[in-house]
Amino acid sequence: MPTEQGSQTYPSGRTLCPGSPSEKRMLYFFLILAIALAALFLGRRAIFRFLFERLQRHPEYVARMALVERSYAAEETLTEEADWFGTTGLDDDLERELPKYLRRESGELLLEEGSLKASDLKYLGAFEEPDATVHYWLVPSHHGEPTYAYIEIHGSGQSCTGWGGREPPAHASGGGNAA
Repeated sequence: MPTEQGSQTYPSGRTLCPGSPSEKRMLYFFLILAIALAALFLGRRAIFRFLFERLQRHPEYVARMALVERSYAAEETLTEEADWFGTTGLDDDLERELPKYLRRESGELLLEEGSLKASDLKYLGAFEEPDATVHYWLVPSHHGEPTYAYIEIHGSGQSCTGWGGREPPAHASGGGNAA
């Protein structure tokens, strides 16, 4: 069956001629679809903006942010005390950064009741491991499994701080070479 020049034949055998009502309907459909998607995207952004602005005015949010600001200021001005400070052989700044690091990692704030303090950590010693000398602390655990913090000191003098289930060699194998 001959078709007009410029027409399009579909697998079903239907032919769509340029300018036909079917072509116009498809064009309107895609135009409406594009407008709907744009409105959905922009509307969603407006809703999120509205909700976020409303959240920022909520009294609990305001109080929490004030506590965060006071805690950050306290981190800079207060000097925590712990019996292991000055006994590890590490630089004082490195020792004092450890409890701050652990609080950041766990989402705690210095001024929150029950948050981790330097005095809660128990220094276990320094151990020679294949790539570095590693200093370990036992961290109080809320879930019953032992948690350790550690500071690796590499031959180059670089340090790496971490925490988790990594045990000191003396604890893992029953013996160890504390440095």
